[in-house]
Amino acid sequence: MGNAGESNIRMLEQLVGEDKWQNLTLVTTKWHCSPNPDGEFLREKQLQANNKYWKSMCEGPRKASVKRFLGTKESALDIIRPHLDKDFIPAITEQMAAPQGPHLALGDTAAGRVVQESVEKRLRSTGRSAELEDMYRTLQQKFDDLAFQEFLRQREEIVKKQQRQRLGRWAFRLVMVGGAITATALAGNSMAGRAIFSAGAAMEQKWKKQKAESKAILEAHDKGFRGVKQAEQLPATTTDHEPKVEEVDDLGNVL
Repeated sequence: MGNAGESNIRMLEQLVGEDKWQNLTLVTTKWHCSPNPDGEFLREKQLQANNKYWKSMCEGPRKASVKRFLGTKESALDIIRPHLDKDFIPAITEQMAAPQGPHLALGDTAAGRVVQESVEKRLRSTGRSAELEDMYRTLQQKFDDLAFQEFLRQREEIVKKQQRQRLGRWAFRLVMVGGAITATALAGNSMAGRAIFSAGAAMEQKWKKQKAESKAILEAHDKGFRGVKQAEQLPATTTDHEPKVEEVDDLGNVL
């Protein structure tokens, strides 16, 4: 693991906060992929015992847990389950966005300082001054609660519209199926019912396009949000941190 990897570990430590490491699970992967099983166990021990890697987070009264992902559903659930009932606020949230917090700029947080120290060295050594200036602008950003609340309000409106569209589609399908069954029974043959289903096929194509458009609208909305505000002395900039969009099917289930 190079210097960048070590910086990522330090950043993770500060993002979560030293007093909250018990909320972390550090996961090892690619088990049983090596012809040398002893080497895999040795590597796991090195990660937990070396100061460059996980040692800090694996020691003390609030230590993180370490688990192995074995490539199975059961293994994944075993990793996830302990976190389902946990409710904690990461250190960077307390520092930037908590109502009673200091509302620091990104670069003034503990995690932000780790990023600046690591990235600044690499950019200076390669003479990438434009990227260095962009990093400084990014680190001056502060969380904008008003913009975030407006983002949530608009997102809720988009999701509610999608839900109404889904309900309308399923209502039409139920009516269509009921009509096909009734027509088949009254006419005494299946052709009448098939005619109704054929008419419904055109609607399915229309709905498919509608679903794609709705998904695109939600994705565009989420990508357009940054939730930060720039320090007054600096021009506005953007970051690459984008909220994840959840896909849902016609029954409202998360895919």
